[in-house]
Amino acid sequence: MSYGKIALMGFWGVFVVARTEAPLIRLDALKSYDGRPHECARPLDGWQIWQLDAVESLPDPPDLAVNLAHETGGPALVGFVFDSDCMGVDAYSRSTGSWATCLDRQNMDAYYRLDGLAVDDCYLSCEKSAEEAVKWAADAGYRVPAEPIAEVLRSRSDPFAEDLFFEFVQRLGIPYPADESE
Repeated sequence: MSYGKIALMGFWGVFVVARTEAPLIRLDALKSYDGRPHECARPLDGWQIWQLDAVESLPDPPDLAVNLAHETGGPALVGFVFDSDCMGVDAYSRSTGSWATCLDRQNMDAYYRLDGLAVDDCYLSCEKSAEEAVKWAADAGYRVPAEPIAEVLRSRSDPFAEDLFFEFVQRLGIPYPADESE
C-alpha cells in the first residue's frame, strides 16, 4: 500500500442498449436479474440505456444481447465493464448475428493475459468490428461510416471505459437530444 495516493475502485457490471417502449428492466430477457438497475440514458427514437450491477443473477452478456434483440425485434448491445478499465461489447442484429468487440484493447489485453489469452483470441479486430457495427446500425435504421467507429475502438479509456461506450453508441447513429446549453 502506498500512502498519499487515492485508490479508486471502478464499476463492474453491464450497460444494456435496446429500443423498446417498455422499460428494459421489465422485459423477459431480464426477468431473472435481481440487482439494482439504473436507467442512465434515454436517447431519442425509443432507445434506452440501462446500467446493471454485476450480480449472480446477471444474464450472460452474449445471451442477453440475443434475447433482447429477439424480444424487441431490433438490434441490441450489452457492454460488460471491467473495473471501468475496459469493456467487452456483445452485439446482435438480424444481419450480423452475434459479434463481439472491446473498448480499450490494451487494458482488455492485460485482463486476458492473466488467463494466458490475448485480446485478439476473443474479439474481432477494430476494423472488422467497425464493419459489423455499420451493419448493426443499418439494422437499427442508421447509415454510419466505419472509420469513426474504428477510431473509438482503437481509443484508450480516459479515464473510464464507460465514456468510450457512450461515444461508441453515438457513432452507431443512436440519436441523443441536442444539448440545451449550446
